[in-house]
Amino acid sequence: MIKIKVEYDNNFISKIVITGHANYDDYGKDIVCAAVSASVLTTINGIIALDNSILEVDNILDKMTIKVLKNEKNSQVLLNSMLSNLKSLVVEYLSLIHISEPTRLQLI
Repeated sequence: MIKIKVEYDNNFISKIVITGHANYDDYGKDIVCAAVSASVLTTINGIIALDNSILEVDNILDKMTIKVLKNEKNSQVLLNSMLSNLKSLVVEYLSLIHISEPTRLQLI
């Protein structure tokens, strides 16, 4: 199972930790892992293209940690878009992906 833990600071995404594997198919053929990886890496690359000092990314073995070093509007939009995309994958692959995040206030 892929586990995604999201942390917030003042309603801004401050940290995302991604661990595990979907085990939907053989290594290299797993479309669920590929979808998660594509969404996450595209978002990271987009944010780095805006400003390479916004994120700190550690990828060690089966664990990726994304730390937000600067709360900046465009990067938060991209991170929230990524999270929305990952949540849509959870709907399709409920037993293979789990997202945990605290309840947060919705700004109006």
